[in-house]
Amino acid sequence: MAQQDINWLFSELPALVRKGVLSPEAAEQVATYYRKTGSISRRSVLNTVFTILGALLVGGGIILIFAHNWHDIPRFFRLFLLLGVLVGSQALVVRALRNAPAGGGPIEGATVFSILAFMANVALISQMYHILGEMTDYFLICALVSLPLIYATRSIAGAIIYFLLVVSWAGAEQFAGGVAIPLWGLLAGMLPLLRRQLQEAAGRNGTLVFLWAFLLAIVMAAGITLEK
Repeated sequence: MAQQDINWLFSELPALVRKGVLSPEAAEQVATYYRKTGSISRRSVLNTVFTILGALLVGGGIILIFAHNWHDIPRFFRLFLLLGVLVGSQALVVRALRNAPAGGGPIEGATVFSILAFMANVALISQMYHILGEMTDYFLICALVSLPLIYATRSIAGAIIYFLLVVSWAGAEQFAGGVAIPLWGLLAGMLPLLRRQLQEAAGRNGTLVFLWAFLLAIVMAAGITLEK
């Protein structure tokens, strides 16, 4: 239950006691129960935030370790390491989906780590095998590949990374003299997930963050696409 709903319930308890719907003892038990629920909800938010930060730090640390020692590692072993990290990240997502509650910290962290692992794989394998490409292609590929994963996990942090990727693609495309209009279609790709989130969890903090991130992405999209 959302915190605003809990506050409304607390405000109604005295009236329910006066009308005889609840006894004072039952009202106190209800209040005690939902105080504990609210406390658990706040702890859950903190756990989710720290799990996402942990995934970012671990993912960034792995990338830095690879980058620092990259040229000293044999090519075959480099490829093995990269694919191992990618497969391991997917295994973490599957385990989180099976064992963690929806929208919980483990799912958010596993999704973020998996997206970062894929981004590192694309960048490092391209560098290793001298695959030429533009930065715009990199942003677009990473965004499109991450989209099914985000829908599977319903990760708010993953959705924010997606917004950053597509807006970065549009900005780089516009700067290079291309056309960034497809950005609107890329943003529209998140509408079904946003609608589902609003229908099923409208009062949750994560849903509000998702909505604000989407609105901010729309503002940035307008600024980029209307620049020319």
